[in-house]
Amino acid sequence: MSQRNRTSYRSTPLVEMATLTLLLIVVGCAGAAKSSGASGAAAAARPEEAFAGTWQGPFSADIGDGDITLVLDWDGENWTGEVTISMQGEAMFTPVSGMKIEGNSCTFTGYMEEMNLLFAARLEEGHLKGSIMAYVGDEEVGAATFVLAKK
Repeated sequence: MSQRNRTSYRSTPLVEMATLTLLLIVVGCAGAAKSSGASGAAAAARPEEAFAGTWQGPFSADIGDGDITLVLDWDGENWTGEVTISMQGEAMFTPVSGMKIEGNSCTFTGYMEEMNLLFAARLEEGHLKGSIMAYVGDEEVGAATFVLAKK
């Protein structure tokens, strides 16, 4: 039997972030295919109606808990919005950029306090559930999970 040459593979935070994003999208799409609820049908038919609006709720992070307000607007061509993260009486803001929707899942990015933030979420039972990964350069510096309700 002959042995094949194998190229060594080295995981980096950027590769891990891309893998996590892909996994969340796949899981979200699988959940959308199984969902028979109205939010699943709405996201597939009209993502602007399902995702647009003001979302609020708690998050749990490595460094503590807090609240998130996410405002998403669809102007007919582009997504815009803003994320407000409140923790221990302090509030920080970031504009939403790079919003992408795939079925019941969405991803977008933000920038806050020298950190690049990657948001990945999916519509599930009327809530937007997801995670935030924080990076400085290629180094992961924090993570959080959230569950938001539409207001």
